[in-house]
Amino acid sequence: MDRRTVLAIVLSLAVVVGYSEVMKWFYPPTPEGETEVAPSPVETGGGAPDKVAPSASGGESTLAAGGAVGAVVAPGAEREEGIDLANDWVTLSFGRRTGGLLSARLSHHVDEEGKPLELVAEVARFHSGQVVAGDGRVVEVAEAELVDHSLSLRLQDGTRLRWSLDDHSYLAHLEIEAAAPIRLVGPTGFSHKILDTRYYGNQGFAYRTATGEEEVGFKKLEGDRLVEGPIPWLVSEDKYFLQGWIPETPIARVGLLVRPGAEPDYTTLLSVAGGSSRLRVYVGAKEMDALTAADPIFAKRIHFGWFRVVAEPMFYLLRFIHRLIGSWGVSIILVTVLIKLAFFKLTHNQQVSMKRMQALQPEMQQLREKYKKDPQRMQREIMELYKRNKVNPMMGCLPMVVQIPVFLALYNVLLNAIELRHAPFLYLPDLAAADALFGHLAGFAVGPLPLIMGVTMWLQQQMTPTTMDPTQARMMKFLPIVFTLMFFNFPSGLVLYWAINNLLTIGQQILANRAVEASGA
Repeated sequence: MDRRTVLAIVLSLAVVVGYSEVMKWFYPPTPEGETEVAPSPVETGGGAPDKVAPSASGGESTLAAGGAVGAVVAPGAEREEGIDLANDWVTLSFGRRTGGLLSARLSHHVDEEGKPLELVAEVARFHSGQVVAGDGRVVEVAEAELVDHSLSLRLQDGTRLRWSLDDHSYLAHLEIEAAAPIRLVGPTGFSHKILDTRYYGNQGFAYRTATGEEEVGFKKLEGDRLVEGPIPWLVSEDKYFLQGWIPETPIARVGLLVRPGAEPDYTTLLSVAGGSSRLRVYVGAKEMDALTAADPIFAKRIHFGWFRVVAEPMFYLLRFIHRLIGSWGVSIILVTVLIKLAFFKLTHNQQVSMKRMQALQPEMQQLREKYKKDPQRMQREIMELYKRNKVNPMMGCLPMVVQIPVFLALYNVLLNAIELRHAPFLYLPDLAAADALFGHLAGFAVGPLPLIMGVTMWLQQQMTPTTMDPTQARMMKFLPIVFTLMFFNFPSGLVLYWAINNLLTIGQQILANRAVEASGA
């Protein structure tokens, strides 16, 4: 393989696996005690700024008819009484006074305290499902009725809302009857107990417009933003959880709202046409089967990366093995072994070719010195040398290129599959969290698994034949150290995969070396 190609591939992989850690450095959590900054108003279609009006909760809101909305809940505002709509997966609690989604507690997922996980932000200006009037007030509920797993609300302006919840699902249905266009609060930010946990990534809004799909990370939303439709779907997402809205008729426009501060608040406001409207609302975990049953659009919100076509089969294989043996850690090991077996012949040929090329280095160096003033002659002589010794230089590159999609696919599966969250293995309490057996040091979780990965990577590097010049080879020697430092804070399930893969590669390299020695090459 060409030396520059090898270096480019290795450095590209380093960039890929280090991405999430780099993002943490560039976009750190907002420090506690930071001064809160008022959100900038979103202009209306005519360019006039939003006016200010008191909110129903006693704070302030900024809005204009047809524009976006931002509101500040008054400190110490009284907690509103809720009406629960529940199944065996999720409990949705709607405000008896304002009709908003005050709470969404998941039955099958717990927080770091072992309690049912809460998705809704504890401090919020608006709650999903509330209707905001032209004067900036939340339209209050005149009448509420809970019958047969459905909640009917009649608001004081005559708008009617009916929520229902499917069995064995995170999917709810919202039916609206309104005499005129309304502004409906859509998906919001998440509980700060989620945002502040060790699970990091994919936190923000995503939606589709006529120009394509767009994503806006929470930390990059510095001010209110107005998005013009038609908008066929809109989500607020975390790495493992989703609030997804799909209207029967695309939304005309959406306001994305942010209130910065120690506990930032993120909200959306939907412009819904008058008359009858229906929306499907997913509030729950990013579980593949549940998302797919609700809508394939939601299933795509599991971030499996560029090679999703490979990642999804990897996920189903991993889950199939888990269902047979009941351990996610063992499942990761077995999938790693199966991948290694699938590429065994290709990798073996690569290793044998590289070993033979290494043996030809002295002759190649002599040819470079002899024909350094005639590059074309040099290349012909080197190719003749390869041909006489039955060495194919492409065999050093091709197997790595073929395996990269599989590597990146499994990397994204292990990084984003919620099934690994709180999944124990050996001494590891959570395969989705970093190995912190020895505690934390200077912001790094310290445990034995990343150290094992680093040592095996170093051993693999020592055993792998190289045709690089001494300067490049010295640079590559630092990679095990760099990767080990990055992997200290990586999910332990991902580190487990990499360590096992290194061990298998070392074993295969031993076999390749013996094959070359036996052939006398």
